[in-house]
Amino acid sequence: MATGQLPGTRSPTRRSVLARRDYRLLLLSFTTSRLGDFLYLVALSAYLYDRTGSAGWVSAAALSRFVPYTLLSPIAGVVADRVERRKVMAAGDLVQLLVMAGLTVAVILGGPALLVVSLSAVSASAATLYQASASAMVAGTVPEDELVAANSLVSTVDEVAFVAGPAVGGALLVLGEPAWAFGINAATFAVSAAFLLAIRRTSRPAAGRDVSPVGALREGVRTLVRNRTVLVLVGCLVAGAVVYGVELVLLVVVSSELLGTASGGLGWLLAASGAGGVLGAVVSPRLARVSRPRATITLLVLMTGLPLASLAVIRMPAVAYAVLVLEGIAIVSLDILVETTMQRGVPGDVLGRVSGLVLSLTAVGTAVGTLGAPLLADGLGLEWALVVAGVVPVALAAVALLLIPQLDAAVERGRHALAPRVAVLERLRIFSGAGRAALERLARAAEEQRLPTGAVVLRQGDPADDLFVLVEGSLVVDHDDGTGPRRINEMTAPDYLGEIGLVERVPRTATVTTASEAVLWRLPGQLFLGTVTAAPAFSPVLTAGISSRLARTPAVRA
Repeated sequence: MATGQLPGTRSPTRRSVLARRDYRLLLLSFTTSRLGDFLYLVALSAYLYDRTGSAGWVSAAALSRFVPYTLLSPIAGVVADRVERRKVMAAGDLVQLLVMAGLTVAVILGGPALLVVSLSAVSASAATLYQASASAMVAGTVPEDELVAANSLVSTVDEVAFVAGPAVGGALLVLGEPAWAFGINAATFAVSAAFLLAIRRTSRPAAGRDVSPVGALREGVRTLVRNRTVLVLVGCLVAGAVVYGVELVLLVVVSSELLGTASGGLGWLLAASGAGGVLGAVVSPRLARVSRPRATITLLVLMTGLPLASLAVIRMPAVAYAVLVLEGIAIVSLDILVETTMQRGVPGDVLGRVSGLVLSLTAVGTAVGTLGAPLLADGLGLEWALVVAGVVPVALAAVALLLIPQLDAAVERGRHALAPRVAVLERLRIFSGAGRAALERLARAAEEQRLPTGAVVLRQGDPADDLFVLVEGSLVVDHDDGTGPRRINEMTAPDYLGEIGLVERVPRTATVTTASEAVLWRLPGQLFLGTVTAAPAFSPVLTAGISSRLARTPAVRA
């Protein structure tokens, strides 16, 4: 759970996160890409309206982005778990670069609206590759105890881009032609791809598994459905997406009919929400450490919708801007908490698929809100439409939090229950680079095994699947180089074994047998590899340990 910082521990800061080279490159890629995106969307709407004089084409452009995210994000998630992720993201950027170049030419030549909308849909389809991989990439470039700080920086960039991108786009429209915005956006994708390809740390897709794309997607769905906490929190995000979809349609009407600021006041309403988002990204690391996470999350969920409902009775623009600032804080804070929970609670080898599913579900929520807003306004009137749209989705989400009634106690109880296991893991040199959250995740996944004397723990030549921690007892290690088994090592608790096959992706290099009654913990191999990938400090310790152990097995080393 994203909440649950141990008392007395030092919270990682944004400065410590930015000290990590690969995360800095990822953040620079995201910053460049998002600024270009928001700049381009303003120019796209302006071009289509000027070209056709129809708001219908502007709506079609919005749907051209929602539909690909809804249909293709789950597929993009499968790709993100099967292919090296920074390459997937870079490929998505390069496709968008080509599309934006085509859009630039089309706009210069006064191309038809249908062509422009079609190219926009292709761009959105390629963007799903980037977005489905992004969450897992963040989780792969920082340790788990830095995830909240890392996610808050990403959200800060997103919200600043939400404010700055349209402003720059509007300035370009005043000073020049829409084609300038499309051309600049094309350049941002080239820069973003260059940053991604400069990242050194690579993801490790699951090895040794032959699962069809449909089967892989089904596995992602099962993972999401079985994790009740993550599922309920994702439902809260979808409820917020419904509210956002309604706002896309009704805020311009609120500005014109209720606040008296005409349609131009829409920009100020959106800017207020964006400014709140920046504040939300700043305060979210503190919210992640509160002692009552369920109450905090419930309040954030309600605050994503109640500001919209309050606009039904507000007639002063300044008050409307203020409540939308609060909404922005709640939306971004909730998004960061859910994102961090998902990164910590979902295995790394399936995280891309779950992220793709979440993207699809939130896109559906936004589309439902966008399509339903006119129906609500026509059927209930503007004021009641605002109340219903602001209250009903988030109230249902808040009630859904009752499905995880012991969340607060479970977080606290889980930390205390895991403390003895974490203490054992802390004594092992291989885990010296891990943060507390990473060790808790490993301890939670450990399966305890009690074995008698003479039991085989690992057999030479078998596939490498999991890591083992020797908690009690002793082991002997034998290697057969073709001339018969030879004793190469003896191990006593606490110690670990099985890392060579996992890291080197080779079969087991020796046979390990219990020399006495022993207690071992079996840790999922992919979880161990994901933890190693996320913590750069592991690298020298792990490499030194593997080199030392391989030195005892000459045939393998050669």
